[in-house]
Amino acid sequence: MSNTLGFHALTGGAVRYRIYASAGLGAGDVARIVGLAGLGVGLGFAVVITGTLCWQPALGHGWGRLPGALLLVLLAALLLWLRRRPRTLRLWRWTLVFPAAGTAALQMLLGGVEMLAAIGALVVLLPLGVAPPFVDFVPVYVGAVLVGMASHSPGGLGVFETIMLAAFPAAARADLLAALLCYRLTYGLLPFALAGVALGAFELRERRRRRAVCRSGP
Repeated sequence: MSNTLGFHALTGGAVRYRIYASAGLGAGDVARIVGLAGLGVGLGFAVVITGTLCWQPALGHGWGRLPGALLLVLLAALLLWLRRRPRTLRLWRWTLVFPAAGTAALQMLLGGVEMLAAIGALVVLLPLGVAPPFVDFVPVYVGAVLVGMASHSPGGLGVFETIMLAAFPAAARADLLAALLCYRLTYGLLPFALAGVALGAFELRERRRRRAVCRSGP
């Protein structure tokens, strides 16, 4: 829902709070969950970019391995830092407990797999004569996603497409635009529709539960 509507912290946080509050979790617990989920997404971005730069895409013109190696060292240092003892971050009244090193490594793995799957979902829609090598396409896609998220437009609509089109030659933009439209339908609107149905089923179940509690009395 948040990926499609934009304003991830507001839309995603509101849906999470609505669902988790029914299980007895408070605002602090939901904030911790949102923070850890965001950490997993960020680690996934970092892993994919690190692997791409170390692989040396043509976009880097020969300098990509240096920042890739630096990012690899930073990720390794993060895991070593998390091994020492439970790490916490206090924000006003809330305390965010960082995951252990093993959990953070698993977040890196799952986040990287999820990001590669998202990129692959668009790559397979591109005609063979238009699709660039996968390792060259990754930085373009990740950059477009990050700028789209920063813009807070619904699903990065318009921003994502503009950056993607600018990265391709003019002769390939018509095919790319058709692929982007199919990508939006299959990777954006379809999951959004399924999420809406799931949220509606949740609300219906909650109403029936509250009705049953009211009928049974105190």
